[in-house]
Parts: sequence; structure tokens; C-alpha cells
Amino acid sequence: MKLIPSIKTMPEPIAFDVFVNHMGHSVAIGILLMAVTLLTSWPIAKEDDEEDASLTDLVLESGNLIFLTVGITGVMVLVNNDVARAFAIGAAIALVRFRVRMEKATASGNFFALISGMACGVDALDIGWALALTYSILKICVYFGTRIVRRMEARAARLAPAKAVQAPVSAEVPAPTRQNP
Repeated sequence: MKLIPSIKTMPEPIAFDVFVNHMGHSVAIGILLMAVTLLTSWPIAKEDDEEDASLTDLVLESGNLIFLTVGITGVMVLVNNDVARAFAIGAAIALVRFRVRMEKATASGNFFALISGMACGVDALDIGWALALTYSILKICVYFGTRIVRRMEARAARLAPAKAVQAPVSAEVPAPTRQNP
């Protein structure tokens, strides 16, 4: 009976062709997430007449989804089921101070890019693609739902009776009379 547990050896690193396969899937998923975010956010931002709704800004913000997906895939490949390595990478990342403002158009995309990248990094490519497709379907549903609601609001505004124009109130308003019962 062994009283001393055996020392766990370092996990075997993945082969280069497997790493390239993971990164290729990660890039493709990131491009899908970026395209869906861009195509569903640009028309809505344009309709809102937002001052900061430029196409360049939206492309750059949604382009971060590619970097996030690929970066997380790389981190997961580096960790490779090693808890000590995971904590070391987490500590190094915690030292970096991020000054990125979260835009409403890409906030949900960041989450899906993160978990899709994790899935690609641990060789669960089918889960990564399923997550990317889920995000795409949800984002498209929200886009069309927003379009329908805006059309309904516009129709309601057109059909609402116009408010009657009130005559201006004169400066001399008679005081109300008091009646005794």
C-alpha cells in the first residue's frame, strides 16, 4: 500500500497540426461572431442616429470578438489541464489593467467568444461551433424583434390622434365661485 501519492507528470503538449486545427476553427468561429454582430448592430445603430455610430467603430468593436476567441483558444491550449499553469496564466492576466469600454452591441458577443474559444482550446470543436451558431440565431432573433417593435411604434405614432391645439390661456382668469349648500 502506497502512502505517498505519485507525482503527476506534466501533460503531453498537443501536436502542431492539432493546434493549427484548433486555431483555424477558432478564427472561423470568431469571424462568424463578428459578422453576425456587425450585420445585426449596424442597421439599428444607424436608425438610432447615434453620434458615435460610425461603421469603423462598430467594425473595430466587433473585430475584438475574433481576437478574444483566438486568444482564449491559445490560453486553453497553454493550460492543457495543468492547474498550476492555469493559475500562473490567470495571475499574469490579472496584472494587466484593461481599459476597454464595453459596447452594448458586442457585450453578449464577448461572452460567446470567450466560451467558444475555451471549447476550441480543449478540443471540443463541436461545442464551440454549437455555441457560435446559438449566438448567431439569438442575435438575429433580437435584430428582427427590434425591427418589428420599431415598426409597431412608428405605426402607433402615425395612428395616434393628434393632440388638440389648446387656446392660449389669458392672464385674467376668473376666480372660482364658492357655492354654499
